[in-house]
Amino acid sequence: MHPFIRAIIFCGICAAFTFTGAPVFSQPAQDSPRLSGPISFSAGEAAADRWDYDRAEIIFEQLSHLPGPRRTEAERWLRRIERIRNSSQPLLVRTGDTWEYLALRSFQDVSYAARLAAYNHSLIINRPVPDTEVLIPLVHLEASRAMKSYDNPHEAPLTDLAMGIAHMRRTLELDPEYPGIARRLSWADEVYTRRTTVARVDSLESAVDSLVEIDEFTEAINSLQVAQSIIPDQSRRSRIQRLRRLRREMIPVWFDRGNELFREDDLNGALENWRKVVEVDPNYRDVQARIERVENILRTIGDLPDDDPDEE
Repeated sequence: MHPFIRAIIFCGICAAFTFTGAPVFSQPAQDSPRLSGPISFSAGEAAADRWDYDRAEIIFEQLSHLPGPRRTEAERWLRRIERIRNSSQPLLVRTGDTWEYLALRSFQDVSYAARLAAYNHSLIINRPVPDTEVLIPLVHLEASRAMKSYDNPHEAPLTDLAMGIAHMRRTLELDPEYPGIARRLSWADEVYTRRTTVARVDSLESAVDSLVEIDEFTEAINSLQVAQSIIPDQSRRSRIQRLRRLRREMIPVWFDRGNELFREDDLNGALENWRKVVEVDPNYRDVQARIERVENILRTIGDLPDDDPDEE
C-alpha cells in the first residue's frame, strides 16, 4: 500500500477513536469522589453515618430541589449537618498521633477513628499533621459518653445514671433530632426519678430505729410521715400508729426521769425529758410549770441551752 494512503487511514482511525471518547490517546477525566455514586436519601444517610458530611451535604443539597415531602426531609438533614458542624471543638495533633489514637483520646474508643478521619476530610490511612488541630464533633462525643455511662438504668449506680442523663440532655441541646437519644432519655429520667424516690424513702425509714433507741419518737414519726407522703404504704401507716401509741406510753417515763434528774441537779437533762412530754401532751400534770422553773434557773446562771425555744 502506498505510504500516503497508509497515513490517511491511520489518521482516520485516530479521529474516530477521539470522537467516540475511547481512551486510546488520552486519560479519562476523573470524577470527584464526593460526587460519584447514587443520589438518594439512603446514600446521604449512609454518608452521614460515616461522618462524611461533605458528601452528605452535596447529596441532600441536590435532593432539596425535589418537590413535596422529599424536599422537606432533605432540608431537615441540611440543618442537622449544620448543627453538627457548629458543635465542633478542636483537638491538637501531637507528633506520632494517628486517627486511632485521636479517637482514643477524645472518645475513649478506637472504633471512631475512620469516622473521625472522614469528619476532618481525610482517610484513616493518612496520618494527621502534627501541631495542627482536628475537629471533634461535640454532639457525637456527648452521645458517645451518654451511651457509655451505663448499660441498664435499673442496675447502674445512680451517679452513673445521672451522668448519662446529663450527657443525653447536652446531646439534644446540640442536636434535638439525634437518633434514639430522646427516647433513651425519657426512659432514663423515669427510672432515675423512681429509683431516687425509693432511695429517699429507704433513707428515711432506715433512720427510724436509731431514733427510737434514743427516745426521739417525734422525729422518727416525722420521718415515717414524710416517707408515707412520698410512697404510701399500709405497713408504714401501721408503724406510725404503733410509734404514736408507744410515744404516749413514754410520757410518764419521761416525766419521772426529768424529776429524778432534777433532784440530781442535772437541770439540762431534766429539761430535755420534760420537753419530750410537752411535745406529746402539753397539759400533762404540771410539766409546763416545771419547765418554766428550770428555764428561769438556767437563765439566771447563764446556762440556758442554745436550742431553747424562747431564746433569741
